[in-house]
Formats: sequence, C-alpha cells, structure tokens
Amino acid sequence: MYIRSLKSAISTILEYEAFLLSDAEIKYIETLDVMPVHALYLLVRLSLRSHRWHRHSDFARYADDFDDASKLGDAYQILCNRRSPTVLKQQILKPEHNETQEGGSLNTAIDLTLDSDEEDLLTTKSISTHSSPGDYCLESSTSTLDLTFHATSEEHAELADLLGMLSKEELEDLARKIKLPGHGKKGNIITALLSAADTQYTLSHFRRNEYVTGNKGTTITFGARLRALCMGQIGCCIRINPAVLTLLRRINLIFFRTPVYEGHLFVPAILVASHKRVYHRYITTRTPDIFPDRCSLLEYEVSLELERGCEASVEDYKQLTSTKDLSTKERQAVEETILEFYRRVLDCFKVSLERRTRSQSLLGRVLERFEPGHVYTRTLHHIAPIVGKIDGVESETTILQSLLAQNRWHCGKRGGWYDRLALLHMKDKTTEQLRRAYKLVTVALLDESTLLSMCWGDEICGLTEYLNAFQDTSLSSSEDSSAWSIN
Repeated sequence: MYIRSLKSAISTILEYEAFLLSDAEIKYIETLDVMPVHALYLLVRLSLRSHRWHRHSDFARYADDFDDASKLGDAYQILCNRRSPTVLKQQILKPEHNETQEGGSLNTAIDLTLDSDEEDLLTTKSISTHSSPGDYCLESSTSTLDLTFHATSEEHAELADLLGMLSKEELEDLARKIKLPGHGKKGNIITALLSAADTQYTLSHFRRNEYVTGNKGTTITFGARLRALCMGQIGCCIRINPAVLTLLRRINLIFFRTPVYEGHLFVPAILVASHKRVYHRYITTRTPDIFPDRCSLLEYEVSLELERGCEASVEDYKQLTSTKDLSTKERQAVEETILEFYRRVLDCFKVSLERRTRSQSLLGRVLERFEPGHVYTRTLHHIAPIVGKIDGVESETTILQSLLAQNRWHCGKRGGWYDRLALLHMKDKTTEQLRRAYKLVTVALLDESTLLSMCWGDEICGLTEYLNAFQDTSLSSSEDSSAWSIN
C-alpha cells in the first residue's frame, strides 16, 4: 500500500512532468525501483514520520509486516550503506513484487503519525540560518541534493542527537550513573550532560577496570563513555537523508499539486488504497503545465517552506504569550524569529511582483495560486497583525501598503486591507493622517476588486462625493483632530 502509493506518484510524474526533476533525482528514483521491497518499505514508513533520529524501538514493529522478521535488519543495513546509488543499483537484484510485503494487508493499521512539533522546530531552525531572504531563495532553488546515500546510522550521530532520543526517565538514570544532577526538564538535563562532556576529559576517578581499554591502558574520555551508555539504551538508530526527504516531498508536491505545505506525505493515496476514503470515480486529464519549468517549481517549494516556518513561529509566539511564567529572553527570541521571517517574506514578495508568468486568461488566473507570490501574499496577510504587535504600527502599515499596491493575488481580501489600513491611519491624532484615511476609504469604495462599485455604482459615486466634501469642510474648520481619534 505504501510502496504502491509512492510508485504510482513516481510513474505519473515521469510520464507527464519529468522535466521538473533533475538528472540526479531521476537516477535516485531508478535506484528506488531496484531496491528490495523490505528496504523500500522501511524507507517510506520512516519518511512519513518527522525528520529526526529514530531509535530501534521506533521502527521495530515494522518487522511484523514482513514474512521474515530478520528482513528488518537487512533493510536497515541497506539504507545505512554509505555508497553511491549507482553502485547500490548494480549490487541490488530486483526482487519479485510481493503484494503482502509492499504494504501489508489492507486491514493493517495506517501509521500517519508525525511529530509535528519537532518537525516545525526543525523547519524554523533550518530557515533561520540564512543571512538574507534573497540568499535563502537563491540557495534553496539552486542547491543540489546529496542523494549518494539513503539514510544515516548511529556512527554519524552526534552526542546531542543520541541524548535527544532518550526519554526523561532514561536521562535521569544516566545522570545518576555518572554522578550528575538529573532533575528538571529534559532539555536542562541534556544541556548539563553535554556541558560535562565538554569540560571533563577523563574518568580517572572511577574504577579503572571499567573504563580502561587497550593494551596500553588508555583511559576512555567522558564523552566516549557517555556515548557508550547512550548506545546501550538506544541500540541502533537511523535518520533518513534530508535530501531524500526533500525529494519525496517534492514528488508529493508535483503529484498532488498541493497549494499549502503538506506535513503528511502521500496521505490521500494511502487513505484511498486502504479503503479509508472513497471518492467518486471520474475521468481526468493531467495537464503538464502547472509548473512551466523546474525553476518555478523550486521557487514555489521555497515559498511553502517559508510559510510553514512562519506559521510555526507564530504558533510558538501565541503559546508563549499565553504562559504566565514566560521569560523575557524566550519571548525576545521568538519575536526576533517572527520579524526575521517577515523581512524575508516581504523581500521575496517584492521580487515576485516583478514577474508575471501566467496569461490573463481564466485558466491563467486560476493557476496563479501556484505562483510563489500567491503564497507570500497569504503569509503576509496572516502575520501582519502579529508583526504590528511586535514591531509597531509602522511595520503593519508597510505590509498593508505592499499588499494593496498589487491587484494580482488574493484580491478578495483587499476590502479588509483597506479597512485595517484606514484604522491605522486614524490612530494618529493628526490632520494629515485623517486626510489619508479619508482618501484611502474613497479609493477603496471605487476599487473594482472590492466589488462595491459593481453592486452599488450610483450610490458609491454619491457617497464618495459626500466624503470628499465632508473631508474638506470638517478638517478645515477644526484643526483639533482629537475628536476624530478612535479609542
């Protein structure tokens, strides 16, 4: 079921939209085609989960889906083999397809579990490492994926990664073994253990027969001993190559043509294959011009990632502000992250305004939702109130003015933008700001995108004339603008 969903998406893309994939991505897809079923099954199941390290207990239950439980260990070895896909393709014999092995029976419980909180945090951190929005867009659009391996084993895991896989109870037990304070939150315990690993170099004060190895009697370092204790608790572990996850997410985007960031991959196809969802059967024709070229696809992919990272930061901000024991340092960190996203999205939005790849036909207007600018407009609309609270009214005014300067995306929201911007102008108790608010309301009434002039043409014209006359007489007769302020 899981493998069928993946292969169906891949075959459809290769038939209609292969130009959206690079040569390296196509070669890696060919490697997946000759991979043993049990290894491909483990790859797909782990890809449906969040991008993190998975300990043996996290995927041990997948052995029940194989006719031979020992195949789970073989699948682990194949995925963690650090060889190029070309060599792997030559060494792996293509097995006969087994319907039961491809995804288990249709009665098997579907595992679409994702650690969304950890995934959102990873997305936010990965985006926030770039220096500027232009650099981020350029790097994300032109970078080449490293598809020379499928997954990473515990040999390449950092000590912080190993400690992060342990539960709080396991961390407390580990801290007691090495005589460190093991109380408090999980993050605090991990920080204390890492700090001790950096400051303590030997364990000479412990018993020598436990920590001395080799014929020369060399003493094991504290970090090595801590790593060994972690591995004793974890066993083997695995993490899917981030480039492979990016490729699978790209396949999901091309195949399903999702207008938003999808945290769950291949969910519609999996639900249909398992008969959890039944849709009416109708004949469709797949059009290959949703994304005109690969560059457009990559830019659209970047816009969805930025939107998802911005949404995660806003959710963190709302949760932190609702907490009574919120520290000033934590709040400032989250606010700075949101402002960084705001600057990057606004910069990319301005770049998107200079481009127009769609025609003005009805189909072209519909397909504009697959342009990066459509996503940036949606993101700015959602974060404008939060940015106004954090950075002041000037930043929110800048966002609304930028959105109103274009009539290309989300025109149905222009009425709300006019309304909010007029209120922001009227908050300043000056005659000049009141004149701007009056003028803005007049422009909004005549704006065809608000549909007011189409429904109430004559009435709107009379109302605008009245507003202009009222503005001249009222503001000229009284320079005291306090009466016009909004509480």
